[in-house]
Amino acid sequence: MKAEADAVAMDVRDHDYVPRVMPHFLAWKEQYFPTESNRLRWMLERKLKMTLMAVIQARLASKGSGYGDDLLGLMLQACFMTEQGEKRDELTLTMDEIIDEYKTFFFAGHETTSHLLTWTMFWLSVYPEWQERLRAEVLRECRKANPTADMLSKLKRDDNGAP
Repeated sequence: MKAEADAVAMDVRDHDYVPRVMPHFLAWKEQYFPTESNRLRWMLERKLKMTLMAVIQARLASKGSGYGDDLLGLMLQACFMTEQGEKRDELTLTMDEIIDEYKTFFFAGHETTSHLLTWTMFWLSVYPEWQERLRAEVLRECRKANPTADMLSKLKRDDNGAP
C-alpha cells in the first residue's frame, strides 16, 4: 500500500510547483508581513486617514456654513445631493470612499504639478535665452515681490516664436 501511495503522491521537486508558487508567496509576504517598511507604511496610512477624517468631520459639523469651496467641500456637497438636486440626510459615499477619492485627486495633482515643474526647469536650462526672457518678464510684472495669482495671470510670452 505504501508503494501505491508513493507512486500516486507527487513529489514537488519533480514538478514546477515551487517555482510557480514562490513568486506569489513572496509578493504576498512583502505586502502583508509586518516588516519594518510595512509597519512604517501602515503607520503613515493610518496617520493620513485620521488627519483626513478629522478634516472631513469638521467640515460635516459646519454644514450650516457650507462645506467649503475647495475640492473636499465640493465632494461633500455632492455626497449629500440627489440626482435631482435635493438634499439627503446621509452620505452617499462611505468615509473610506471619500478619503480614497480625496487622496486620489490630491496625489494625482501633486504628481502632475511636480512633473510640470521638473520639465519646465529642464527646458529652461536647455534654452537659456528663454530663461532670460522669462526672468525679465517676471521681474517686470512682479518686481521684487513674491508672485501672486493675479501677477502670474499677467505673464505673457513676449513673442510668438518657439525656441
